[in-house]
Amino acid sequence: MAPLRAARLCAWLAVAAVVVAAAEPSIRTPPRQRVGILELVVDRSGSTRAGDLAPTRLDAIRQATLALLDRVPERVRVGLVAFSDAPVTLARPTTDRDAVRAGLASLSAYGGTAVGDALRRALDDIQAASGAGSRSASPAAPAAVLLLSDGANASGSDPAEVARLAAARRVPVFAVAVGTPGGVLTQPTFGGVLRQAVPPDPALLRGIAGLTGGRAVEARSAAALHAALQDLGGAAGVASESQEVTLLFAAAALLLLAAGSALSPRRRAAAAARRLAPVALLLAAGGAAVAWAQLPPPGPPPPGAALAATAPPTPPPPRPPFVTVAYDSGRDGATIRRAVALLRRHREAADQRQAEVERRRLKRIVGLRVSACDACTAGPLASNDATVWISGIGGPVCDVRLSMPVIRRQARSWRVPVAELVAMAALHEQELCLHGHGSTSATVDAEQRFARKLRNGRLFDRFYVQIDAHRRDRATVERAVAIVRGHGELAAQRRDGLRRRELNLVDPLRVELCRGCLPDRQGEAGTTTEAAGTVGCDIRVDLAVVERAARGWGLPVVQVVAVLLVHEQEHCIRDPDDRETPAIDAERRLARKLGNARLLEYVTASYRDLDASGHWKSRLLEPSARGVAGA
Repeated sequence: MAPLRAARLCAWLAVAAVVVAAAEPSIRTPPRQRVGILELVVDRSGSTRAGDLAPTRLDAIRQATLALLDRVPERVRVGLVAFSDAPVTLARPTTDRDAVRAGLASLSAYGGTAVGDALRRALDDIQAASGAGSRSASPAAPAAVLLLSDGANASGSDPAEVARLAAARRVPVFAVAVGTPGGVLTQPTFGGVLRQAVPPDPALLRGIAGLTGGRAVEARSAAALHAALQDLGGAAGVASESQEVTLLFAAAALLLLAAGSALSPRRRAAAAARRLAPVALLLAAGGAAVAWAQLPPPGPPPPGAALAATAPPTPPPPRPPFVTVAYDSGRDGATIRRAVALLRRHREAADQRQAEVERRRLKRIVGLRVSACDACTAGPLASNDATVWISGIGGPVCDVRLSMPVIRRQARSWRVPVAELVAMAALHEQELCLHGHGSTSATVDAEQRFARKLRNGRLFDRFYVQIDAHRRDRATVERAVAIVRGHGELAAQRRDGLRRRELNLVDPLRVELCRGCLPDRQGEAGTTTEAAGTVGCDIRVDLAVVERAARGWGLPVVQVVAVLLVHEQEHCIRDPDDRETPAIDAERRLARKLGNARLLEYVTASYRDLDASGHWKSRLLEPSARGVAGA
């Protein structure tokens, strides 16, 4: 009886193996890792805003690339080149996946398509990262390029010529043509909506891949794009591959059936055959079902179906972060991240102020992109350009570009932390996005608030007071500015009142200290026209004359400099009014805030020779070395 029971057990195990085989089981093999450098080359031209791949082509590229990035072995260095009319390296080949993810999150769609230039930039980055010389025929480390594009080459180098260069360097190019032949880009115009056909160019990508020994595929859906990257990642040796084991289970079923037949006693062969007949029929039916499942469906396959069928189940990708950071060096990246952390800690990022934005009907910023560069800004520290957000949810992205060499020099000069100065510059540009480039008052308010939160008055002074002085005199004028600012007397702190009274808005206040530069006069002021309806107040102070006046009255030099600054500042605010009365009132107000009766007496005595209109009775009686505050 024991052999018969064993035969029956083998038969039922064979049935189980057929059932499992019918489910088409597969296993995922580890990456072969044939390459040490994987260079991602991503198209971000204007046509990637097309919505034939939901939500847009560029979003689908980003999501699929992020999914692939999670499967690349840690030892493989990954680089990122984005291109439209011109290529830009967002991440040089590195094992830091966060740097690549940040570069992908920062992508926005605009411009044309320069495939050849992008491939050349990728080859140069690979060459530099692999340690090979510029004349070397191939990189020192095995490398591959993964190119994702949705359009025909429109400018720049000939892609075929660059592909031959890649072949000479033994760098295969794997390419994906993203989009459908019927893809359309819609753009609002004054007359309605402009519809522009933007089909991909798979023939171009096949030619590039063929010249380099790589492969090219088409992706006409988001699922097909995920599968295409998984497939090409496996071909390049940097992504895990899925391998079916259906035939193994079918073979196991046959072996078990044969074993069951062998174990059956011969004398009871007929009885065993009758008992096993239903099992054999079941095995035959299961085998037929497995074979039928392997047959392709009748008719031509739908576009992208072969790729979509093997697409790994991926959860919906997370929405890109509100703040994205791009940088060229690790030092810049760390600085910007600290600056963004300061903004978030003090709740100054635009997404933390949505209630205020809605209440005041400001622009609803959907992203803040902060990038560091060496020489990319029109302004001294930073500049921005509001662009349409790539995810299609509407609203602008505040694209802040920081000139890091300038910021580092200014931070050293003003003795403020670089991260705080970066945060202030980013906040400044963000406010211009929120309120519009013509509104400077709101920008000043936000910066004052942020400087107070940081408890760093010097940081606020950096934006609204510029000082030119010898090192030995600089501390004096800085303390004087701190007195003026501490009592709310800087013009930048009085903007709302000045605007309401239709007076000049001062931005910035420039103070130059010298000795012996103004004979018989402590100070003078002049205005220069600035942007956005403001003037620059240029104050020159002869510190030697101020020191003599302060000694004569027994006053601290720094307080005399402070009242002189508000006096000259008031002349700029009220320019071209040349009366002294408003400037004297400003001096007296500050003296009273300081609680210094002797200083108030000094100010009053200095202007005894004014007429009823507030002008000097004689030009000969203007302030001189007698200790009179300057006009």
